[in-house]
Amino acid sequence: MYRFLIFLTFVASAAIGTQSALVQAEHSFLAPVELARLDLKEAWQRQLSVPAGGQSIVDFKIHVHRDSAKQYVEVVGKAAKPAEPVSQERAGASAEGVLYARYLLEVIDGKEVSQGQSAFSGLMSSDQRRIGGIGRAAFRRGEFASSGLLDRAEAERRARNDVRRLKRRGIEAEIVSREVPRIRLYTLCDDGTVESRDAETGELVWLRRVGYPIRGYGGLGVNDTYLTVVNGGEMISIDTKTGSVFATHHLPYVAMRGAVQVGDYSIVPSIGSRIIAYPLADKHRERFEEMVSGATLAMPTKAIGSLKVAWGTSEGFVYVMELSGEPNIQFRLNTDGIVSGAPVAAPGERFYFGSEAGQIYGIRATREGEVLWSQPTGDPIYDSPTFYDEKVVFRSTYGNVTCVDAATGHNIWDQPVSGIDEVVGILKGRIFARTLSGSMVVLDIATGKTLHRVNGASPRVLMRNVDTDRIYLVNINGAIQCIRPLDSEMPTLAVSVEPVSEDEQADADDKKSKSQKKPADSDDPFGGGDDPFGGGGVDPFGGGGGADPFGGGGAAADPFAPSGDAGADPFGGSPF
Repeated sequence: MYRFLIFLTFVASAAIGTQSALVQAEHSFLAPVELARLDLKEAWQRQLSVPAGGQSIVDFKIHVHRDSAKQYVEVVGKAAKPAEPVSQERAGASAEGVLYARYLLEVIDGKEVSQGQSAFSGLMSSDQRRIGGIGRAAFRRGEFASSGLLDRAEAERRARNDVRRLKRRGIEAEIVSREVPRIRLYTLCDDGTVESRDAETGELVWLRRVGYPIRGYGGLGVNDTYLTVVNGGEMISIDTKTGSVFATHHLPYVAMRGAVQVGDYSIVPSIGSRIIAYPLADKHRERFEEMVSGATLAMPTKAIGSLKVAWGTSEGFVYVMELSGEPNIQFRLNTDGIVSGAPVAAPGERFYFGSEAGQIYGIRATREGEVLWSQPTGDPIYDSPTFYDEKVVFRSTYGNVTCVDAATGHNIWDQPVSGIDEVVGILKGRIFARTLSGSMVVLDIATGKTLHRVNGASPRVLMRNVDTDRIYLVNINGAIQCIRPLDSEMPTLAVSVEPVSEDEQADADDKKSKSQKKPADSDDPFGGGDDPFGGGGVDPFGGGGGADPFGGGGAAADPFAPSGDAGADPFGGSPF
């Protein structure tokens, strides 16, 4: 009887634990009603290839492959001209035509297809495979209409047929082309499983198991060509397109973390305060090795638009490294307190970070290093900040979130927002965050005011997406949910340009005005426009009128000819 009671207690505990886990998993995702309140939509939801739920995920990366793009041929409605003047906001909203069909080109333009070689440009979603054309659909917005391997000629032929069908129904439409960079999600699990998924559809691209789980795994490093996995004392290079293993490199030093791909190198923070750059493609090139002051606390951050990285160490320094040409350490900054979180990158070779002493910094990665600004906050900061539209968002360890201007470091909000556990992401000027009480809050990035609050929702992310207007939530079961704005069916890349200061703009305008001056208006540094050698165009060597300055007869006279017959031997008679 006693054993039976113990068994029942165990079963009840397991059931309660399972129910709690299911409830927590549900709260990690946003329901359709909650998404509608926030003007969001679920793009897709998938289960990752994880052995033991979300806790078995070692690393998660989002990468935009700018060297390859998805190409589409779309049929969109022509925007009607308004009968009366409208505001700028309404005009922008009505300018976009309704999407009636979209064809994904599976044979990329300009790519030759040889026998046995596939020119398939990417996986299609289940909707793309199912819908055969606009004739089978009821003209619902956003429906895909692709099946089979399409090239541009075939896609445009189908699109022209769709335009004719729409015209018979009284709808004016046109054909447009669109290119979208290929975006991938890469996941590494503690059993060595590495998977690649299409970030826009959730479809699995490839799946592979690498290395030996007993050795442990570091983080992922990814660029357009290579994906690297640190497994114990080895670094495994994988092809990002197919998942095949390129090579396995033996590491002479134990890696402290994963790897970061920058140019032709893979940066691996290693034991003994070493930072090592291993060449990815050129096996004959020597690795770069440098000892720095302190251990690397977070993975180095790559600069936007250049081959530079920045990271903080346990001795209170922030290092910047250049990897174009021969790698070298550019400079180090002695910070007020240890920088534990990874710096965030911004255009113009800028980095932003905060320290445990409550000091926040903005620097530019020049040769000598330039501190743009430094401001105290009063709260220790251990998290990595978030950059968005020339604004930098910092969260302190006490849950206080502040937003500063990226150029000056001045506070944008009147006061910090308290009670924030994690910044989940930023979409269209709105900050999505999880609170310490377990709910979700949406803040206006311009003012810090609360726009929405969703009680019961506790979203979690493995990595903040700063490349596109998508947020990827992960629950404890290892499932992933992709959410997007309602009006953003196709991904929009985050583009930010560093603003030009007034002095720099004035200098640029001055140089431009000088370069556009006419030659007649410019001052001759030699004066008067006259010939500095005098003569008014007269030959300075004398002999005016075009005469031969070396004397002689006509212009065609032979200077070596004798005074006699022109055909006579100039060397005289025959000596024989």
